[in-house]
Amino acid sequence: MCPYASNVSSNLQAHEQVHSPDRPYKYIICKTCGKWFTSKPTLLKHRMWHHKSEFPPFRHNCNRCPYSSNVKTSLVNHEVVHFEDRPFKCKFCGCGFKALNSLNHHVIIHTGEKILYRQ
Repeated sequence: MCPYASNVSSNLQAHEQVHSPDRPYKYIICKTCGKWFTSKPTLLKHRMWHHKSEFPPFRHNCNRCPYSSNVKTSLVNHEVVHFEDRPFKCKFCGCGFKALNSLNHHVIIHTGEKILYRQ
């Protein structure tokens, strides 16, 4: 139905829900480039990364990537993605992550459901 592809069957199964007529969400389309998204936060993240010039200037800007925020703590929380250390390890495959929320999101590919690890 679309060009989406994945080597992980659970990712493909999750994606196929996008094409289901009884899906619980509607598509949201980026007005600049026409890409579609399933949530407003995902669209906003896309726009901030790829269409940053459309936004007013932010007060706090990452000096390593295009990330910006008007909330200082958001920038501080973001900066961990640039650390070399990856202390949060997946118990299924051993992959390391810099942030706990990234590990929690990753685990879905193994379990098919969200399992929250806590610090």
